[in-house]
Amino acid sequence: MINYFQRYIIRPLFAVLGLVIIAFFLANAAINIYLSLRQNDIEKIITNYIKEPVSFSSVFYLPPATVTFSDVHFKDSAYSPRLEYAEQIAVSFSLKDIMTTGRLSISRVHLKKPKIYCNQTAKFDRHKLEELKSAIIFLAKKYPLLLKITDAQITLYSGSGRYRNFTVSNTFSSKGLSLISQGELKYFCLDSVNDPRSIHPLRYELEIFANQNGYSIEKMDIDRGDSSLRLSGIIEGQTLKLKGYCSTGGLRKNYLNYQNTVSKIKKILFGTKPYIHILGPSKSRLDISDIDAVINFSLPVVQIERLGFNLNGIPSLISGNFLAQKNISFNLNYRNYPNQAQSDRSTNAKALDIALSFAEGGQGLNGYCNTVFYNNSGDLSRREELLLKFKNLDFASSVKNRTVLNSKNLDILYKSNSDYRIELKDFSIILAKNPESPVSFSVKSQLYNGTLDGNGFIAIGGFPVNLAVKFIVNGSESNSLDFLFFPHIYGKTQAEIDYVSQPEYKFNIRLVVEKGYTENLDFFGWLSDFLATPSIKDVNFRFISSYISGDKYRTNFEDISLDSDNIKIRGYLSIDSDNIISSKISLSLSKSVVAESVKLRPLMKILENELDYLVFDFQLSGFKNAVNFKWLESDFKDRLRRSIPGFIERGLERRVEDILRTFSATTEESL
Repeated sequence: MINYFQRYIIRPLFAVLGLVIIAFFLANAAINIYLSLRQNDIEKIITNYIKEPVSFSSVFYLPPATVTFSDVHFKDSAYSPRLEYAEQIAVSFSLKDIMTTGRLSISRVHLKKPKIYCNQTAKFDRHKLEELKSAIIFLAKKYPLLLKITDAQITLYSGSGRYRNFTVSNTFSSKGLSLISQGELKYFCLDSVNDPRSIHPLRYELEIFANQNGYSIEKMDIDRGDSSLRLSGIIEGQTLKLKGYCSTGGLRKNYLNYQNTVSKIKKILFGTKPYIHILGPSKSRLDISDIDAVINFSLPVVQIERLGFNLNGIPSLISGNFLAQKNISFNLNYRNYPNQAQSDRSTNAKALDIALSFAEGGQGLNGYCNTVFYNNSGDLSRREELLLKFKNLDFASSVKNRTVLNSKNLDILYKSNSDYRIELKDFSIILAKNPESPVSFSVKSQLYNGTLDGNGFIAIGGFPVNLAVKFIVNGSESNSLDFLFFPHIYGKTQAEIDYVSQPEYKFNIRLVVEKGYTENLDFFGWLSDFLATPSIKDVNFRFISSYISGDKYRTNFEDISLDSDNIKIRGYLSIDSDNIISSKISLSLSKSVVAESVKLRPLMKILENELDYLVFDFQLSGFKNAVNFKWLESDFKDRLRRSIPGFIERGLERRVEDILRTFSATTEESL
């Protein structure tokens, strides 16, 4: 019985199975041979179908219903964006449709390492974008579809050798009226095609449900490091409406109860999920809540009609527009406390207005950022303005949470009681983000034929922001640094600058100006006229140095020192918040300078062999723009008395007093 079973049942069964397997492989080989022989015809069919020339190195059939194309090339087009190449494209067909209707319908497409090129200097093909959108919606509604993209490289070329690359891995699926997309995007900037500068990873997940009025965005999640964005909303025609929450820290969330009757029916009928419920940040330094956005897409114009949100407890509003054309342009206006009256706003230290505008050029972004705020000091409120103008600004990010900003030219204009301007060239700043600490940064730039280096940190968890910086200036032209109060002093500057904004702003500057000269400096002009010494109207010096410190109440110039062959200065100067000056200066004049003066020349006859320098003490007082200079005659005589042995006994004091009496009446002047 066993032999009968093995002989007439088992062996024939294995033989039939073997024949089926052989026939399967032969059929598969025959199909692949047929496809290989008809490769040129297949290329023509696909070319006619997609209306764009296409070629590939091989085509291969994989059971049960998948066709794979290798090394797929698409002909260059004058339009942008375009798909140029894919290492492999696998297209799977629905067996169910083949068996029931005899029709080929695509159920899955897998693009492996495709290359998409976008030339911003080329013509923007809006119609192709609309056709792609319509095709996706049509397929999503009619057929279940899974589109998988692995390591797609999207190259954005902006001219002059500047490339920006995006690497995308994405899974897109449609089922009925539901669309789901999730994946990862990495960004890096290139100076040339083979010169990557940095990488910026970002993960996203999107769920869209189509309805009669448009589309419901049930989930739009974007994550990068410790930053999270959670949005939901609707699309009606060309209008996008979003609500949600954003945080730079961990985000606690949960989903609503799926077990209630309404949720079960909705899930069964439409395959959708309820909105996520935001519990709030578990740990964050920057929280954006109550996001309420209305955005209109009338390509190539994107209009931000309203973007309201709450920024760390401060109500805020953004509006603006984005122009997607050959040269991208962007205009944005930010205003916190948007409903506050101007009379109340001018006394609100947290009130802030920001206007940002830029357009993309050949080497980067050109534009400006203007910030208006109010400085409240006592009972006074002062409007202040900070204007940044940049040229050829670009940015890149690295895998170590570092963001790099570069600008060919960066002009900084600060307007308050006075206007101060700084022009930076080849500016570069590196921002380093750490979830456990504030954002740290380092700066490098060319500054008036010298260099600027610095580092610091900024904490943006509150307002005003907590900022601490340290800058080192090396070799810059001092006359251009008018923010250091020396517009008439020429020389090479060495400076160390420390600044903190909290709990109250404070700064310290160690300043040295070397191998320079003065030109039309008010103090030396007055001194030259007062002493009748023309040679000190403008002075060549070896160095000028001072230690400068300040806060909102006062700015102090301590240890002021000037050294030159014919004149030396020591002293201090202080300017309070009302621009009132108090100062005392000691001035040492050489014999050659004293000899110039008709007023002082008689002193030289008396003191010629006694001293190498005559020292005069002056007191400065009054308002900054109308300083009173007073010569301290008694200090001058006391200094002579201490410096010259036997000054009184030798009768020198009486003779000096007789000479000084001739011009003592003019020792107090107002500049």
